[in-house]
Amino acid sequence: MYTLILNGSPRKNGDTVKLLNMITPQIRGKYKIINTFFEDISPCNDCRKCYTSNKCSIEDNMTEFYKYILDADNILLASPLHYSMLSGNLLNFISRFQYFFVSHNIRKDSTLNIKEKRGFLVLTGGGATKDFYPAEKIASLVLREINAKLVKILKYTITDKFPLNNFSSFEEKLKQKITQEVHDFTKTINGE
Repeated sequence: MYTLILNGSPRKNGDTVKLLNMITPQIRGKYKIINTFFEDISPCNDCRKCYTSNKCSIEDNMTEFYKYILDADNILLASPLHYSMLSGNLLNFISRFQYFFVSHNIRKDSTLNIKEKRGFLVLTGGGATKDFYPAEKIASLVLREINAKLVKILKYTITDKFPLNNFSSFEEKLKQKITQEVHDFTKTINGE
């Protein structure tokens, strides 16, 4: 089993990364993390070259990442919430999934076989973040374009009060709750 993790956090040691660091040791099989903030990826510019060609007009690292997406059994989107939405750099990255939509629906490319996948979503946030629907809806729509169905969501939305950098100092009850939620989430990724 191969899990591709698309991390939209701009912070190398932020809560999203800390949560992923709790998840990844429990994942069975191979996994790869792409941190979309630190990659050379331009957003889709709607040039429509992919309407007539099997290549994107933008020459950047996404060319390599298309293969990872095609090969994955699981796709995990991870993002801090910004105004109840996925991070901007993750949205830029997934805008390039337009290539898959066009290949399937406009070019009718039968050679681009996108196997069925399972989709997962990790959201972190704090403060006034109470509405998760925008991020969840976009994640579902985007995953659909790569033949993935959103299976499970893990939310950690108390980062303002309990940043995961302080996990070791949390009360035992909170540590157990977070640990159990991560364990249950990862069991689903593993197909258990």
